[in-house]
Amino acid sequence: MIIKNSTFNGDIAKKFEGGGNSNYPYQSLKLHDYQHIVIWGDKEKWTTSVINKVKEECLHNRQPWFCQTCGLRSCNKCGSPMNFPMGSEIIYDNGISSHVAIFPIDPGCINQKYEKYKHWGRNN
Repeated sequence: MIIKNSTFNGDIAKKFEGGGNSNYPYQSLKLHDYQHIVIWGDKEKWTTSVINKVKEECLHNRQPWFCQTCGLRSCNKCGSPMNFPMGSEIIYDNGISSHVAIFPIDPGCINQKYEKYKHWGRNN
């Protein structure tokens, strides 16, 4: 699950932020008097439904996340999730997050039916 990358992102902030690039504008959502969620990225991806979901997750002290398809980090051949969504902050099921750096390798995907499938540790 991706929590941020270069085109789709959100963070908690102490102040309102807005503006920036017109195609990837900053938007602030007020949580409390002292806390905002600042989101930015492709404005077509930030639908009212997605924004409401992000706000709801933050109000319940949960980390908002999005899938690799929405985060543009899926296989270019079959659309399956990549093994490593490069250039992204990810969160695991146990709540631990980490950064996946960009390396000059093909990370492959998880779909065993396609040529880009890789099982790291076995066939890479």
